[in-house]
Amino acid sequence: MLQPSLSGDARISVICTLNPDVNAVAESTSTLLFAQRIKKVQLNAKKKEVVDTDALLERYRQEIEELKKRLVEKEKEAEAPGKTRRLSAREVILDCRPPKPPLTGFTATG
Repeated sequence: MLQPSLSGDARISVICTLNPDVNAVAESTSTLLFAQRIKKVQLNAKKKEVVDTDALLERYRQEIEELKKRLVEKEKEAEAPGKTRRLSAREVILDCRPPKPPLTGFTATG
C-alpha cells in the first residue's frame, strides 16, 4: 500500500495509533511491529527548487552583466600588462632609489 510513497523523492510521515481496548491486543501488536519496520526505512528525499521564470531570468541577467564586467577588466589587463603585473624585488629596489644626478663637466667632442 505504501510502495508508491516510498519510492522516489517523497518525504513521508507515519502515525500509528493503538486501540486501548483489551480485545484489540493482537491489532495493537501488529501496529507496533509495522511501526518498528517502517522506522527503519530510509529515504533520500531532496528539496526541489521551485523555479520562478521571472526570478530565473533576472538571476541570469545579473550573471551576464557580471561576466561582461569581468571580460572588460580582463581585456584591459591584456592591453596594458605592465600596469597590472607585480614588480620583482629588484624592480622595487630600483624604483625606490633616488634618481641619479645628470653628469656635468663633460663636453661632447665631435
